[in-house]
Amino acid sequence: EIAQQVRDAAVDAGQRVYALLTSLTTPENVKWAEETMVLMLARATEWAEVAIEYFWLALDLIVQYTELAKQYITTHFIEDPVTVDRVKGWCTVAYSWGLETGTFYFEKVQNMTTK
Repeated sequence: EIAQQVRDAAVDAGQRVYALLTSLTTPENVKWAEETMVLMLARATEWAEVAIEYFWLALDLIVQYTELAKQYITTHFIEDPVTVDRVKGWCTVAYSWGLETGTFYFEKVQNMTTK
């Protein structure tokens, strides 16, 4: 019922705007406005369809990555117990990645500020 009231209000507002437009301008301008609005609505529909496609694609990817993450956790943490050596390896990889990434961005900012 609320959706119907909102729809009715939108239709009423549209009719009022159209009546105002027709009273303020020429029939040629009204025709141009109608054609432009139809074109805009068609484009908006196309964009919405594309957005919906990308939304479903993203949702599928999220599901796939969730499954991969679940498999990874099961394989590397549940089936293969965590040892001190494995934790040391992870820390070494994280440290190396952080050092490499930090150095890269530090040099990038340094090059930007020295030019």
